Amino acid sequence: GVVLGTMNLIFYASLSRIPLGIAVAIEFLGPLGLALLHSRNRLDVLWVLCAGGGVYLLLPIHASGAALDPLGIVFALLAGVCWALYIICAQKAGDRASQAHAAAYGLIVASLVSERALSADVPSLVGTWTGQRDRIAKVEGRRGGLATLVITQQQGNTFVGHLKRSNPTGDEDEQLWGAFAPDGQLMMGSDEEGTYIFRLVDQNTLDYCYSEAGPSPRSVCARLTRQR
Repeated sequence: GVVLGTMNLIFYASLSRIPLGIAVAIEFLGPLGLALLHSRNRLDVLWVLCAGGGVYLLLPIHASGAALDPLGIVFALLAGVCWALYIICAQKAGDRASQAHAAAYGLIVASLVSERALSADVPSLVGTWTGQRDRIAKVEGRRGGLATLVITQQQGNTFVGHLKRSNPTGDEDEQLWGAFAPDGQLMMGSDEEGTYIFRLVDQNTLDYCYSEAGPSPRSVCARLTRQR
């Protein structure tokens, strides 16, 4: 189950860097190599060489400007190794228990491994973030001040909170709602008047910019630090 879950995670990582067909072909070299190791027929060697030639033809070596990501190829090869290990583990587990039970237990463990790994990739934004902002507006001009972002709730890739801004005319506190892409690199938010763009620099540093249209359009940017 651990091997199966790891294989899936590594394979998905390869898909983010190389095309699906090439990733599958490279991954298939794992079980193909395992079959070759356990084969005693010389004809099988010929079929393996034919399969390897097919994989070679899939690679855009002779195509201009179509180079593959080397890390994606490595991920696909590692997924193939995990596939071969899964076949070996599944055979040994099948010898000790029924194949149905072994497959069921393997899938359960694989789902747990994948869920924990994927959930670990989701950044946690809940907390209080503070920093100095720099603002420019059509009417008021340029001015700065303290910005305090409080994320009160996060569900999956969405979050809810409010942003407090200190101004000479009095503090302002407005609710906001946001969401981010699965990799956590692209984050967007909005309140009742404008739009936010966020960028998570690290676990305790968050950049944001805000833009608002209307009679007095304004734009604000700030770097915030998580308070502990």
